[in-house]
Amino acid sequence: MQEREVGRGAVNLRRKSKMIARDRVMRNLLWVMVAVLICILPLTMAANAAYSYLLMTGNVALALLLCAAVLVLLVLPLIYGLMHYLMDVLFCHRGSLLTVFDALGSRYNYVRSLKLGLCVALRSVLWMSIPVALTVGYCYLALVRDPSIVQDAEKFYALAGQLSLFYLVVSTPFIGRVLRYAGAYALAVRAQGMGAWQATKTAARVFRGQGVRLTVLVLSFLGWQLFGIWTMGIGTLFYWGYLLSTMIAYTWYLEHPEKQTEPPSDTPDR
Repeated sequence: MQEREVGRGAVNLRRKSKMIARDRVMRNLLWVMVAVLICILPLTMAANAAYSYLLMTGNVALALLLCAAVLVLLVLPLIYGLMHYLMDVLFCHRGSLLTVFDALGSRYNYVRSLKLGLCVALRSVLWMSIPVALTVGYCYLALVRDPSIVQDAEKFYALAGQLSLFYLVVSTPFIGRVLRYAGAYALAVRAQGMGAWQATKTAARVFRGQGVRLTVLVLSFLGWQLFGIWTMGIGTLFYWGYLLSTMIAYTWYLEHPEKQTEPPSDTPDR
């Protein structure tokens, strides 16, 4: 009976987090999508420029260096600002789009956002390297069984589809583990004195024992993810705003178990 109550409480917690996030994001739908686009656009433009440069020169190293530089020096600070903006949307029912550029307006916040982003990226890469290795292994076995796949376009595209589906399946549990570090941004924005590594450790501790529940949470967004693909990426802007907002709300509820029957207050504790 007690285990059933705990399971029901976990389901209610996920539903409440999603309900609050959806409600607040829908009220600011256009601006949330623009905020997500601001984070994605620089990396997309850099990737296109790097690809064009690669076709012209064949220099792979400089193309990768360009993408990495844009990711670290520009996108990571923008992600920090995006999480800050989504916190304002969740807790204050409103937010200024200029908050997305918050880390770019202060040297202290800029350096802090880089440290936090690199810590989250390092932990995320360590986890996501597992499904990548499994997908590479699957690809290797497929090529060993039928080497003609490389020369046959139809077989090659079929294998690419299989690899995409295989990676989507095996990466889902690990995405749940990676997403718990989204809570590190909420903790770092609220507590300005908290270090980057401490924020990621605290987020991991807050979500301890929530691995399966986070996996279920990620799976519950699968429909929105497919919607984003079907709309040529436009729906992805809503998907990421909704997902990250849910993670922020979920983090808040785990930090305040005594307030699980109430939505986050209008004045967040910062």
